Amino acid sequence: MKIKTNTSSEKSENQTKIKKIITNNSTSTETIIEEIIETVKPLDKNSDIEVDNNSRIIGFIERILYFIGVVSQNWTLISIVIVFKTIARYKEIDKQIKAEYFLIGSMLSLLFAIVISMVFIAFDKINNLGIVDYILSSVTHNPKGS
Repeated sequence: MKIKTNTSSEKSENQTKIKKIITNNSTSTETIIEEIIETVKPLDKNSDIEVDNNSRIIGFIERILYFIGVVSQNWTLISIVIVFKTIARYKEIDKQIKAEYFLIGSMLSLLFAIVISMVFIAFDKINNLGIVDYILSSVTHNPKGS
């Protein structure tokens, strides 16, 4: 969702409008809410809040997959996530600036997942929980007779 960034004069103008709307005793609550929403509504009327939520969900799933990849030492999984993310955003990153934001976001997301994974692994080792060992033995399980 694209929201118009306001300058300080636009912010004070919007605040003044909202104060006038709220202090007007003759209007109903519904009218006040509608007028406030109209004052601070997004730039793009066709945009949908779900677009922003979808990005958050995708980012969350991406970091979960990175976490699973680091804990299970499955570097292929991490590579696949990066490849799919790049393919999905390929047309979007034609311009230099967008490509830089894409790389920064991808690297920060991966770094965040690695740090959380290392904290999890350290917590597991310190408390002798054996979760990481169980995950690693499950991933590298060899059937008998091999």
